[in-house]
Amino acid sequence: MGATISETESSQLLLMKKQKLTEQELHILIRDQSRNGNEHTQIKIIDKIITESFNLIGGGFTATVYFEECIFLDKFDFGIGSTEFPLYFSHCYFYNSIGFLGVTFSKTLAFVNCKLNGDLMIIESTINELMLDFTACKKIFFTYNSKFKKVSLSGRDSAIFEEIGLNLNSIEGVFYIRNCNFRKIFINSDLTGLQKDTQLEISKCKINSIFIDDVTNNGILKLNYIEALNNPNNDSFFTINKSNLGKAEFIQCDFSSFSEMNVLNSFLGDCIFVNTSWGMTNINVFEGKEMDGYLKDREVRKSNKILSKLHIRSNFKETKSQLTHKKDIFKQIKYALSKQGDFINEKKFYALEMTTYNKSLPFNIKTCSTKIILCLSKLTSNYGLSLSRPIVLIVSNLIPFYFLVLNGKIPNVYSVPLSESNWYGIYNAIAQFLYILNPIRNFETNLNGLDLIFDIWIRIVSSYALYNIIRATRRFIN
Repeated sequence: MGATISETESSQLLLMKKQKLTEQELHILIRDQSRNGNEHTQIKIIDKIITESFNLIGGGFTATVYFEECIFLDKFDFGIGSTEFPLYFSHCYFYNSIGFLGVTFSKTLAFVNCKLNGDLMIIESTINELMLDFTACKKIFFTYNSKFKKVSLSGRDSAIFEEIGLNLNSIEGVFYIRNCNFRKIFINSDLTGLQKDTQLEISKCKINSIFIDDVTNNGILKLNYIEALNNPNNDSFFTINKSNLGKAEFIQCDFSSFSEMNVLNSFLGDCIFVNTSWGMTNINVFEGKEMDGYLKDREVRKSNKILSKLHIRSNFKETKSQLTHKKDIFKQIKYALSKQGDFINEKKFYALEMTTYNKSLPFNIKTCSTKIILCLSKLTSNYGLSLSRPIVLIVSNLIPFYFLVLNGKIPNVYSVPLSESNWYGIYNAIAQFLYILNPIRNFETNLNGLDLIFDIWIRIVSSYALYNIIRATRRFIN
């Protein structure tokens, strides 16, 4: 059998085969080839190793430059300055970080199928078109004082980016993030937020934790085909804090895949939700110390699978303020779904809103009637969502019906031992039971006292149950 080599040994052999260039040698190479050049002049640097920290803009180039199959051993810095010529990196390997500081690119800057061991930092820079296509990268940061006309970020080979930070004020055109896996995404903005005629689209991404903080959306914000990154060792979060997302579009987003969806002091009423999967029970409004306490308590419950089923969270409880915020979030989502005609999910969020509202109310003289109504609606119909609960409520009328039978108030229906029963008697008993369930039938003149109370009780329960059956079925009738 032939001998095999490790990945490290393979990289060392690759380094031995490539020609090495210092920063000065590379500057001379680019300068000589770009002398009297223009945008159509192409400089190709192929299969080279740049051994030193490299300041590209500082060296100056006056032609389109292509780096192909090159390796950069030290930090790659674009320096301070500007250029009006495109720059491309294809299948390049960066051992360290890439930095932009005070750089202006009037044309295209592209990284295609490149691997970056370090971070990508863009500070106080202006780039017309930026293409980022990485097989690996740790962190990417776009600061608020940078400006972009068009940015496209994509990943390859199921690459996982550790973290990306994006300030929406840096977007002056369109910003696409597609086919990427992220541990964390931070999206924030200053007072102006995402401006009109600008667009941010995050599509077909798996994210462990996404934080949208202090964002105002006046442009086009799209999140399509978003789901939690499968990571059994860490919980996943979708957090929206102090934001007005305007008419943001959430298409095919699986919120149920996230451990928790945390929303606080934010407006979602105008958002568009298309084919969105909701977790329902994973929506919370915790923050700060409250969130920390909740997470610690949850870790205790998860530490032992047996005790987790028996453990009751006694040291942590949602406050009235949290429940009020939570109810408002459910109401906003319900309102947004109602405007889109998604009546099924609208009713589900209405039920969550009412359940949370009931929890937020203290039990006293002023609120007792409201709490009784809410509890009855929850118990008998789950706020119009359940068909089985009102049917069970109707069947419960068999109890007062049986007492009426015992008292001889139901014609031709008698209580007899099972051995003496017959099909005719059973059919007649069912018919009489269905008849007595009719709440608008005529009152029986032979009823008085307790029998009359049983009759009125059956009418009240039947009418309430029939109303809830209609509520449950009308969800699917336009």
